[in-house]
Amino acid sequence: MSKRWTPTVSGEQVITVDGKEYLVEYESSGDCYYDAGRVSGPPEDCYEPEGECEITELTVKATDDDGELVSDAALMSKIKAALDMDSIEEQLMETEPGDWR
Repeated sequence: MSKRWTPTVSGEQVITVDGKEYLVEYESSGDCYYDAGRVSGPPEDCYEPEGECEITELTVKATDDDGELVSDAALMSKIKAALDMDSIEEQLMETEPGDWR
């Protein structure tokens, strides 16, 4: 049985860009699904469990070592590019499916 849900998570990552560290606070929403697969019965009816989350929205705020909010658009682009997106997708996948569709 396949299940779909749309979680929202938030967190922080420390990102290094151009030799400087930035604290990045993020909030992300995603479209997730999980299929438990079928691991018993006739082999032709069995398949492995699978699931994934696709990030549909990501909001970030970054501060430098002095606690100053980063406002430079080019620097924010570099910071966003350096985010560990796999980690955010895993965080989304680990949520409790509260919005079944």
